[in-house]
Parts: sequence; structure tokens; C-alpha cells
Amino acid sequence: MSIINMAKMSKSYSFISPFSVFTLLGCLLLLASCGQNGIVNVSSGSSVVNADNHSATNVVSGKFSTLHMINATTGWAVSWDITGSRAYAILKTTDGGRHWKTMLKCLSTQGLGKGFVEPCPTDFHSAPVATVVQPESDIMQNSSIRIFHTSDGGQTWQSSVIKARDLETPAVFVDGLHGWAFATDHFPGPDPGSTYIGGQIALYRTVDGGKTWQRIASGPSTSQVASTTDDSYGIPPFAASAHMQFVTPSTGWLIGTASHSDMSSYSWLYVTHDGGSSWNKVALSFPAEALALWTPTFFTEQEGLFPVLTSGPAPQYTRGTMLYTTQDGGQTWTNTPVSFDVTNATFIDMNHAV
Repeated sequence: MSIINMAKMSKSYSFISPFSVFTLLGCLLLLASCGQNGIVNVSSGSSVVNADNHSATNVVSGKFSTLHMINATTGWAVSWDITGSRAYAILKTTDGGRHWKTMLKCLSTQGLGKGFVEPCPTDFHSAPVATVVQPESDIMQNSSIRIFHTSDGGQTWQSSVIKARDLETPAVFVDGLHGWAFATDHFPGPDPGSTYIGGQIALYRTVDGGKTWQRIASGPSTSQVASTTDDSYGIPPFAASAHMQFVTPSTGWLIGTASHSDMSSYSWLYVTHDGGSSWNKVALSFPAEALALWTPTFFTEQEGLFPVLTSGPAPQYTRGTMLYTTQDGGQTWTNTPVSFDVTNATFIDMNHAV
């Protein structure tokens, strides 16, 4: 893990040379740059953004790209202005979708090549808590991510910047204070010509609502296959293909599918119980060539589930699902095969989905 360990300094009553004084001053400056437990503060540009002053309307411009209802009346959505500003509007409804109010505008400036730009990843945890990531890059193609977080339903957004590039999983918050971002940094990476992946894949954490972020854990982004593909970078759980979810300030999950050197795939699940500082692999049996892209959903502290996409034999390759459920907070999991694809279903509870 990329955690800077603070050196212990002992008392000495012997003569200190000028060189030693400068060395001591350097050490003190290094320590001053570190946060608690030697974790480096890596964020900058913290500010507060207020919601747009527009009334709710039943006419929404752009294309709906995300819809996430919290309950029958309250929900979040994302609308993309394809032909105009190309900004993403973060919308909220409190009347079951009849009217929507724009709470935030997100405009990505990070390119994907061929005129395309990165979308703005979102995580809608609850009616008051939501997170939006705005990928950014400067004229020198240096990547950063601006993280917007609200804990008052979108009336105000805490904004801060991390000098890293986002990956496949959005930043998440579990309440008004505790959040995590999974990204890549230390450019250039294993492919000097790529702006997608840096030399490290890292986990960042905030405990003050996004005002500051600390880099708490990381791993090398070494490719696991001979050819270069986006999903093959990194070693689980710090892999570019990882998807992240936290359920409490201490407990979180990283899940994904990676490739062996012969290009065959395997799926994995890791858990943390210390807020992301350390991760342990969960002993689970996944079907061969399964695709694990969906993070565990917990309905109580004990009850949760997640689906894995499976594929039948050639030539039909019929899609199915392996559904994993837990009744003890993820200590043990039971798998149940489903003969059709339910990976994109919205699970209401342990027994119902739409």
C-alpha cells in the first residue's frame, strides 16, 4: 500500500551540525505534509456549490441516461445535453417523476479520443446523499477528478479536486462525512502513450464530507495480459475493472472480473472492515467465465445480495445469472442459479426486483 510511514524521532543531547539541522527541518516539513497516521492529503480546491435556482418542471431537455428512484416519490436522474452544451444535468424529483429540478450541472473535459469525452459518474445513495464525479484535464492532458458531494438533497454541493483519473466505478458516500474514490494516478503508467492508466491504482478516502481526501491504499497497474486492454490493468482488488461499494464507514466491497495471461477470465470479491485501508479476499466459487460487474446491495446490516452474469455453452451462449445472497453481513454467501439475465434488475429487497 502507498502509505507514507512517519519516522520515529528520538531525543539527542549531542552536538547537532548545520547539515543535521537542515535534515531535521526537511523531516519536519515532510511530517507537516502528512495527515493523521501518515496518510497524505491529496485534494485541493475545496469549495461549496449551490443548487441551480430553477423551478421544477415537467419538461426535461436532453437524454435521460440514469434514473434512480429512492422510493415512490423521491428519486434522482441524469440528463445529457447531447446537441447543446454536452453537460450532464443532475435532476431530482419529489413527486414520483412528474416534475424534475436541476440540482447540479456537470461538464466533463476529459477526452476519450475521437471527439468523445468521459461521462460524469454518479452515485445516488439516498434522498439526501449523492455524489457526482466530473472528469477534467488541462491543455497538457493532465487528468484530475472534481468530486461533488451533497448531504442535503442537492441544495449545496461540496466540491474538491483529486489529481487522478477516474476508472469504471463512481465515488461513493455512505453518509454526510464518509466517502471513497477509486482512481488511477502516477502518470505515465505502463503504457507511456496512454492517458487512461497511470502507474498506480489507488483508493482515496474522506472523513469530512469531501473537504479533504487522503490516499490510503494502492497497487501497481501492471497489465495481466500481453495485449493492452483497459480491463486488464492492475492486480485485484486494485484493478481497473473493479467496482466499489461501501455500506458503513468501515465495511466496503470491491468486485470485478480480471484476465489470466491466457486471456481466460476470473471473478473475485474483496471486503474491508477498516474503511478501506486493508482488504481481504472472500472465499467464493464463481462460475467459469462469469462477469462480476454489480456490487453487493444491502437492505439491512445483515441481508444483502449481488448478481453475476453467466453464459451457457456454444453456440447459443445463453445468458443466465448466479445470484449470491447473505444473511450474516457477508460472512457467508449462498449462490442460486437463475436461468435468465437479471443482472440489470433493481432489487427492492431480498425477495423482489423489477
